[in-house]
Amino acid sequence: MKHFLTISAKALLVCLFLFSAAILQAQETKYNERGIHKGVVKVKFAPSRTGRLNSMKKNTRGNKLSTGIAKFDNAARTMGATHMERLFPYNPKTEHKLVKHGLHLWYIVHIDENLDPETAALRR
Repeated sequence: MKHFLTISAKALLVCLFLFSAAILQAQETKYNERGIHKGVVKVKFAPSRTGRLNSMKKNTRGNKLSTGIAKFDNAARTMGATHMERLFPYNPKTEHKLVKHGLHLWYIVHIDENLDPETAALRR
């Protein structure tokens, strides 16, 4: 009886493993064939924009990103950008370190998933 239980437990584990592998295989990939994340571009703003970024209100009316920075807004419009957020979220405890190393200038911009992120990043 004890031997039967160990065989049953092993068979159950194998079935669970195969089932989970099938589920993972069926999920849509978020990366293209070169390993680049689809629909996402990371942008670093110039340090001279620091004041503008701090007071910026990211408007996403009608699924269109608008920051008030004309050049960026034009590029975002052509890429189909919907929204953006800081790559390193604001944290009052660590913000001074992020500013010291310029990491507060990095943002993630969500673009149309059908666009190639490399091509979109080269648009200015």
